[in-house]
Amino acid sequence: MTETPTDTHEWLSFEDEDEERTWVFDVTFLTSNWTCIFGNGCQGVLTGPAPELVQGCCSYGAHLVNKKDARRVEKAAATLKPEDCAFHIAALRRGVNPLTLKPEVCWQLPLRREDQVDDEEGHVTSTVRQWDRRHWGKGGREFHWWCTEAPDAFVGGRPVYQEMEAELTEMIGARTYERFAALMAERDRLRVERVALPHPAVRQRNGAGPEDRRGTQSFRGSSSE
Repeated sequence: MTETPTDTHEWLSFEDEDEERTWVFDVTFLTSNWTCIFGNGCQGVLTGPAPELVQGCCSYGAHLVNKKDARRVEKAAATLKPEDCAFHIAALRRGVNPLTLKPEVCWQLPLRREDQVDDEEGHVTSTVRQWDRRHWGKGGREFHWWCTEAPDAFVGGRPVYQEMEAELTEMIGARTYERFAALMAERDRLRVERVALPHPAVRQRNGAGPEDRRGTQSFRGSSSE
């Protein structure tokens, strides 16, 4: 009997209604109960466990995306107090989402958006997935610990796409997020009924409404990443 690889993921894709873009989502991660355990068991990304440092994934600092990101971070840093220690802690103490203070690459973690452009057609494929240690390059292999690989971090009370709604909305836009969330609700309904989502062409043939026909959608088969 063939065993399912432990790194198998389920993917969902649909066409953007407003531009030449295909959205692809890592459903396995986005529906998981991963949650940030910064300051609550996170071992950090040094070469050995260092939870007592409470550095999370910030041990080596952050690469700023552009000048706008740098200016925003400098402005936020000016508001920090000695007891805050970090942007994440300061945000939690102020009752605001950490993305309002942290550098862009920091608030996105462990989400990752990759855009690939077809040189001939100009069509863009945007993939939203979990950020793995390999995405850090060679340095990632030296991490003693990485949260998307650690069972300790999969203890949240809600799926990632709901827990990180603000971050996802910032990354992909409100309309795309709403469509993805609706498809997740449809997926849950079909799973209860034990019915597979038909191919978009079949849905059109069977009389799908105008809302469904505006953009094709599919639940892609599982694949190993």
